[in-house]
Amino acid sequence: MAFTFNGTLNGADCIIYAKIAWARADTTNTLIQLLFYTSQESRDAGAQPVPDDWHIYNPIPQVSSVLQDTDEELLANPISNAVELAYRLLKQSDLYPDATWNV
Repeated sequence: MAFTFNGTLNGADCIIYAKIAWARADTTNTLIQLLFYTSQESRDAGAQPVPDDWHIYNPIPQVSSVLQDTDEELLANPISNAVELAYRLLKQSDLYPDATWNV
């Protein structure tokens, strides 16, 4: 699973490809690290992720984020896979409102 969103990378408008590198979850928090690429094709070809010192805007994603699990349904029916949980929480968070999910 991954997602794309419209953003600005080093001053140029583009579609940014994002993938969770890892995720850890406990009963109340999910910690994730996102990797960003200039395209899915570049990632598939083995390219390195966008370096941390490149500027990504619209919205400004953080390399690692802690998301609060406040969805009652999710709390009642926890997902055992931390990466799947992280994607679900990101999708619900509105951090990436124009994202295309599950690419």
